[in-house]
Amino acid sequence: MDLKKLLQGISFSWIRFALTIGIGIIQTPLLFNNLNKEELNFWYIFYSFGAFLQMADLGLVQTISRLIAYIDNSNALSKSEGSIKNLASYSIKQIYITALFSFFTILVLAGVGVFIIYLTVYYEKTNIFNLKIAFLIYVIGIIFNLLSNVPASMLIGYREVGTDSIIRSIAQIIYFAILLIFLPYYHSIVLVSLSFMLQNLGQLVTLHFAFYVKHRNIFKNENHWKELVKFNIAKQIYSQSAPLVINQLGGWLISQGNIFIVSIVVGADKVSDYAINQQIFTYIAAIALVMNQSIGPFIAKSYIQNKLSGLQDLFVNTILICLSMVGVLIIIQLSCGKNIITLWIGPEHFLGYTLSAIFGITTFLEVQHSVAGNFVWNTGSWPFNKWTLWAGMLTVILGYFLGNYYGLIGIALATLVSKLMTLNWYVLYFGLKRVGLTLKDYTRRIFSPLFLSLILTLSLVLYVENQTSGKEFSNIVIILLLSCLSSGVFLLFIGIFCRKILMKIYSTVILPRLKHRL
Repeated sequence: MDLKKLLQGISFSWIRFALTIGIGIIQTPLLFNNLNKEELNFWYIFYSFGAFLQMADLGLVQTISRLIAYIDNSNALSKSEGSIKNLASYSIKQIYITALFSFFTILVLAGVGVFIIYLTVYYEKTNIFNLKIAFLIYVIGIIFNLLSNVPASMLIGYREVGTDSIIRSIAQIIYFAILLIFLPYYHSIVLVSLSFMLQNLGQLVTLHFAFYVKHRNIFKNENHWKELVKFNIAKQIYSQSAPLVINQLGGWLISQGNIFIVSIVVGADKVSDYAINQQIFTYIAAIALVMNQSIGPFIAKSYIQNKLSGLQDLFVNTILICLSMVGVLIIIQLSCGKNIITLWIGPEHFLGYTLSAIFGITTFLEVQHSVAGNFVWNTGSWPFNKWTLWAGMLTVILGYFLGNYYGLIGIALATLVSKLMTLNWYVLYFGLKRVGLTLKDYTRRIFSPLFLSLILTLSLVLYVENQTSGKEFSNIVIILLLSCLSSGVFLLFIGIFCRKILMKIYSTVILPRLKHRL
């Protein structure tokens, strides 16, 4: 039964992932076409502030779900750490209500702080009533969204892993439908924020109701209202998740800090164009890392069983596939990025191929160290908290100075340089060491063939694109032609340069399954 729930949960998670990207692709031009330039720029600034507020989560989902899973399993409880055993003396209802109350208190305080910071930083713009009220509504929506993590984590702890994805997906579809129907008639950022708040309020109420219905017996436990909130419960929960704050702060500075630098150094009117050009590469990284996110249990199994050769093969196969996927997508974006942006939201929003090249290199290296980091995490280690914080601080500091001299290109370059100096090399180095591979072996077997394939393919595709630039082709035709050419040529080069690895994958993974089915 648990295996069935697990498989259903994984399936719903991937459906939600695809739904999120699909809605994002359609919703972006909807916002660009129906909000004025100022409101559009501030919507992306809202998003950055929301990402900052989400740091108050502190890994609450993972902490509470693990806690409930241990308490629900008496065998695991006997082997668990002391803090979890102490919490087992309380009722599930007390844990749930305390988590809700304490988290709500933290979020309200953090939300007030974020609102004050927003009013201070953007003092000249906050005299516009619409931007004030829209941001306030957006912050309330973020609070509802984060609060919904509490009933969601309880459900996950009881192995109801698909319920959360289903409810959030439905709420996301309703939010998108509201924008699709009403935004063309009411061109207001207040409507967007209000729709966002209603989505998350509905999500919170529905998740709470789902938890109540599926585990009604928990709420039958009679406790006096003064006994439902326990300081010791909150202390134990947040003491386990607090170390993640350093990693989350660094991650926010890396992913969202450059948006603030753009708004302060270059100007708020450039935020939306910078964000949308960067967003394409965020989608590229997310697509390329789909496989990486699903192999955690296999990594852990190989590591626990001391199967070093199996762990090495899994690492080589995963990083080859992920880097091949990101390589093809980056080549497509670098060869016809202007056509993609033009078809998507309009030609005036494309910021040039120099910026795209910087984003492309950053994305390729990001995927590489993300795969390595996944192997480190699933083999029981994570020594990168301080490195992530340093990378974030460097991104902001270098972004400010380079942005003053080189504008948007300087800010993008600051992110690339900051990651190169910190996470890009160290996470890869530590990951290779963890799986027993040398840097020399990795460079020879994986990185050099991939890099050579990228350069050769990109050169050929750009040559073809240059030769056909005078022809009258529509954007769709150009994108389809260059995409097919990029994919075919790159895969051909990979097949030639990495044939030994690919043959091993075929003989050890694909062929046995084919024989089994036949």
